[in-house]
Amino acid sequence: MITRSILLTILLESALLALTSSSALPCKATVGTPSKTMAVDTPTWQFNDTVKFILKVNNDFKTKFGGDLNSYLTSPRGFPDSFVPKGEIICATNEMVNVVHHGNSSVHAPLNPGTIQFTVKSYQDLKDAYEQGGCSHVPGLVVHYGFNTTTKQLECAFSFVCMELDHDIGPYTIPDTPLYVLNGSWELADAGMTLTQWRADKGKKFQDNVVVDQYDNDKFHYIYKGIFSHAIYKLGRIDALIADNKLKDTDWVEVVPVAEPEKWSSANRGAEFALRTCLVAKNGTGRLLTDDAVHSGLFENRGADLGSACPPTCSGIAVFEGHGIDVRKGCP
Repeated sequence: MITRSILLTILLESALLALTSSSALPCKATVGTPSKTMAVDTPTWQFNDTVKFILKVNNDFKTKFGGDLNSYLTSPRGFPDSFVPKGEIICATNEMVNVVHHGNSSVHAPLNPGTIQFTVKSYQDLKDAYEQGGCSHVPGLVVHYGFNTTTKQLECAFSFVCMELDHDIGPYTIPDTPLYVLNGSWELADAGMTLTQWRADKGKKFQDNVVVDQYDNDKFHYIYKGIFSHAIYKLGRIDALIADNKLKDTDWVEVVPVAEPEKWSSANRGAEFALRTCLVAKNGTGRLLTDDAVHSGLFENRGADLGSACPPTCSGIAVFEGHGIDVRKGCP
């Protein structure tokens, strides 16, 4: 699944902090490990563009060490590259049951299982209309997280977004309209409200009702207060998932809720657990997932996991990483 490295977090937070300053500031960023350290000196840098700062560090790192900072900061793990096999999805959904609940810190229970999926045709129709409107950068689909207090289930809304990505990092602004929800036929349909209105209802209920065992120690807390949590997937990845699995118009792309930490301790305990999602192809036989090693397409019988998640990546900055961390030891 997609996680954030500690160093990339520091870079983002440093840039955002500097963005609030009204004056020009000299900057020296130190990047690397004890054996790989460099300084990037940028005297009187005007921090009026967060992304320029991040990309500057990334490009200087590439010049110095011959590689992309995004790739350098990550390591091989159980969710390799951009696809997820069946066993790892099972592991991550089990984590979801254990660490993401509804209630409060004293009384809580796992979210009731539900299905979040949209038909291929409804997605393609809306995607075609959106792309005709002209996104000159990288188009994506936002999955907004909400909560249904009656069914005790996760409930989602969807938006299309245009991201200004460079080296898979860049800003985005989610439009207030149009907003889509799932109708009774699992089609993406107009929500009949703005994103602001939806967030004031379902989004606020998610903040107020979802608690997380963030440090894998059976202590649940509200971690989404003040955060309208969501994930973004590149449309190209969704299209590849559909094509590799030869989905028909009446088949579905399922949004599977999972949970994963930012890192594991030596005692096999996770730290900074949070809700994530994974996209899975689905037809009349069910989810198209296997653990087979041979596939004719990257996402054939495997989930697509190359989203940018908020949290941890918020503040209008998308970060798409190719690696994350291992699943819990002993699983699958």
